[in-house]
Amino acid sequence: MRFKGIVAITIAVLAVTGCSGNVKDRQITEENKEKLFDEIKATKDLTVEEVGLLQAYVVRKGLGDVLAGKTPTLPVGMTIGGIINEQRKWIDDEKVREEAEKQKVAQAKAEEERQSKQLLDAIALTVFDKGYAKEDYQDYITIRTRFENTSGKDIRGFQGAVVFSDLFGSEIMPFRISEDVPLRVGESRRQGWNLKYNQFIDKHTKIRNTELANMKVEWKPEVILFADGTSLRVGQ
Repeated sequence: MRFKGIVAITIAVLAVTGCSGNVKDRQITEENKEKLFDEIKATKDLTVEEVGLLQAYVVRKGLGDVLAGKTPTLPVGMTIGGIINEQRKWIDDEKVREEAEKQKVAQAKAEEERQSKQLLDAIALTVFDKGYAKEDYQDYITIRTRFENTSGKDIRGFQGAVVFSDLFGSEIMPFRISEDVPLRVGESRRQGWNLKYNQFIDKHTKIRNTELANMKVEWKPEVILFADGTSLRVGQ
């Protein structure tokens, strides 16, 4: 029932016709807070924008009152013009907050891309074969890779994911890999990895049945540990 109070206030704010006096200067008191709705209905003092701002304020504050278990009313002590100005400021502040949040997201994304590039520059990896094998009553999807230490420092170990996508760029699944055998500067190695195959998982069947030539492969290293004790990682 309280929500009906919000609706009634909103309808009153929207029903702007004409009468004398400047309703924006009227201060809200305990005695006139109900009667002011009649003045709002009959005034021509409010522009379309101001009506919208007043409506938005009433809805915003009214919903807060409802959630707090209170009956929504106009705020005693304020003027109609003050309410309009407060809502306008709230909108301006919200725009500033939204812009600041967008900048934070953009900065975080840029930093992640910078870190990812550092990792990619440190280990070059390619997939040259994808297959299927049975061993000890278990089926496996297999991949064979070649990777090279291009970092300029000896590598102690690394981990990341080889992401397989279809020709249109839709991801099929990531194939996680981890290597703890040291790799000297400039050294390259061929290495194979297995994934336990489950015929009831769609992405498993798709990667098994799709030729490597018909997939896009992206190497996404996540962490590299160097022999000197330093490391590179996404999100550090």
